[in-house]
Amino acid sequence: MKRTSAFVTTAFTLVLAGCAMQPEKPSQLSEAEERISALEENPAVSRHAPARLTEAQRALGTAQRLHEENAPAEAIEHYAYIADRKAQIAEAETRRALVRSSAEQVEQQRQMTLLQDRERELEQARQEAQQAREEAERLRRQAEEQLAELEPRQTERGVVLTLDEVLFGFDEATLEPGSVREVDRLAEFLKANPGYQILIEGHTDATGPEEYNQQLSERRAQAVQQALQERGVEAERIRSAGLGENFPVATNDTQQGRLQNRRVEVIVSQEGQPPARQEANVATGPEESAQQPQSPPDA
Repeated sequence: MKRTSAFVTTAFTLVLAGCAMQPEKPSQLSEAEERISALEENPAVSRHAPARLTEAQRALGTAQRLHEENAPAEAIEHYAYIADRKAQIAEAETRRALVRSSAEQVEQQRQMTLLQDRERELEQARQEAQQAREEAERLRRQAEEQLAELEPRQTERGVVLTLDEVLFGFDEATLEPGSVREVDRLAEFLKANPGYQILIEGHTDATGPEEYNQQLSERRAQAVQQALQERGVEAERIRSAGLGENFPVATNDTQQGRLQNRRVEVIVSQEGQPPARQEANVATGPEESAQQPQSPPDA
């Protein structure tokens, strides 16, 4: 009995001695274990710094094994330090990768926003261009309809418009108030059709000296030219000429006839400036339509 008690006492003493001989875990090893454990729980580290994490785990495993083998503290602390440094490097690489990824996402979003803005601008530009084309076409049709009201005549010199409502008082080169409507129509047509050029020809009745009437007809043509320019028609598209009393359309023996002779005619052409009557050798009197059949010569 005494022998058994002595054996138990001896074994317990040895266990206590063994416990007393187990060294305390270095703080550097504990810190490395905590840091690496936190990294292992972070999926971003495994995704962005797997090699550094593996190196840290290996160094930590070596430090833990040395601690269990009661190796010198210097060796344990050395590998614990390596493990902690590898873990810090893994953390830094993960942060850099996350920042880089975030910056790439921001740049992608910026590029996407720019692309969307550009697409919106292009679509808006297309819509505005389409609206401008439709508006231009509407104005062109409207101008042609307004021009048709002026009863155009096709001649060898171009389309001739007689502005019946562009009237002048006796011995005057100032447009009467009622002339504005027809000048407006002509201006709108010309602005809607920039390829056209015009020649404005002023006429007078036969009252007064011929030389004076010539000057008066020139001023009347210039008055219409000025009115068109004021309405936005380019000056280089307009030419004016005075023809005096040489091309009447009615008798000068009546007041009504003289009123009709105090007129302005506009020749419209798409083939450059239309020629004047003298340049085209147009006979005295009303200009005939190009479509009108010519009478056969006398036998």
